[in-house]
Amino acid sequence: MGLLPFRPESSTGKPSAVNSSKPKGRRSSLKNRLVLFGLMAALFLFAIGCSKEGQSTWEAFGPVAQKQLDLFNVLLWVMVAVFIIVEGVLLYAIIRYRRRPGDEKPPQIHGNTSLEIVLTIIPTILVLALGIWSVFTLFEIDKPPKGGPEPLHVIVTGHQWWFEFEYPDAGNGKHIITANDLRIPVDRPITLSLESDDVIHSFWVPKLAGKLDMVPTHINEMWFQADSDKIDDALTCVFVWTVR
Repeated sequence: MGLLPFRPESSTGKPSAVNSSKPKGRRSSLKNRLVLFGLMAALFLFAIGCSKEGQSTWEAFGPVAQKQLDLFNVLLWVMVAVFIIVEGVLLYAIIRYRRRPGDEKPPQIHGNTSLEIVLTIIPTILVLALGIWSVFTLFEIDKPPKGGPEPLHVIVTGHQWWFEFEYPDAGNGKHIITANDLRIPVDRPITLSLESDDVIHSFWVPKLAGKLDMVPTHINEMWFQADSDKIDDALTCVFVWTVR
């Protein structure tokens, strides 16, 4: 069933159709809402970086974090170089060989053995080199180096909604348990046994080491070392606890 609104008969005796186009006011309202949403999103993104101390993996305060950062920087710049080369060749081909008025269909060529060999060998060498470097780095930071200070062992247990830090041998025969406050010495390796009492948690000190999950009925091991005391916070990816 169709509906065509009309106004009462005009002086000529003929009905005049109503303009059924969208009111401009409705479109303006939608535009204003989109602008407001964009401003709110920008304000939210701006507020993300307003912490007193940024949690950034670009600042390494320990040997584990430094090794990870070195590997990340190499991978990043290699990927940037590959992206620039590939996109540069693509743009060159698009512009240089674009179709022009009067062009005839060129001869069709299928396959180029030499080019295919080069494009296979170079990525293979690149991936192998980066893979070998990654594996060596992972093995290098898997355990604390031998010959250094005796590591301090800490048992970390995740609870809802707090973290338990247990020092089975804190020195002088002391056995210490703290809540949400991990205190570690500078320039001494720290080995951690990570476990969970309820759900999966995530343990992460961005400036000292990578993130590792804490899984119920399973113990994960990691270690790090702080070369500086300028570290105030660590992340669990859910809430924040302090480390000094």
